[in-house]
Amino acid sequence: MPVLTPPDGGLLDTIPAGLYAAQVLPKGVDLATADDDDWVFVQGFKKFDPQFDPQSEDDSDITMGGWASEAGTSNGLKIAVEGLYKGASSSSTFTPDPGLSEVIEAGEGIGDVDMVRPFRFWRTDAINEAYQGRFLCKVKKEGGDPKELQKFSGELICKGKPTKISKPEAPTGP
Repeated sequence: MPVLTPPDGGLLDTIPAGLYAAQVLPKGVDLATADDDDWVFVQGFKKFDPQFDPQSEDDSDITMGGWASEAGTSNGLKIAVEGLYKGASSSSTFTPDPGLSEVIEAGEGIGDVDMVRPFRFWRTDAINEAYQGRFLCKVKKEGGDPKELQKFSGELICKGKPTKISKPEAPTGP
């Protein structure tokens, strides 16, 4: 009898990674009463890497003949981010992107009141991935030298279970 083999994977399409949009609610805006106009895009990401972080504990015992076993105990969502500090500039001023400023300023705070922001993100392609939650912002500007662009990096860590959402739709008409 012939061995079962999979179809030719070369016939399948692939898609790029990192096709995300992300928005943050500014400090003081209540998630329960916020509408789409309150959300602010976060610009400048070069890397946006959301990962679920399942945790487990060994639940094996002496009756299992030396075989290990794990029990799922919790899960989390962390987003590793890196990017360029972007904004608008004129001959004498630089105004940082408001969404990015919100995330970085949260990372400079102390405690949940200062460091946690409602945050949502979604894939901008055909993959059905979109979440919203309250995220601890551990994001900071990086050092460098005058020949480099200003960069940022860090993590956004969801506090509790994220909510799966529908991808926000662009407004239509006036």
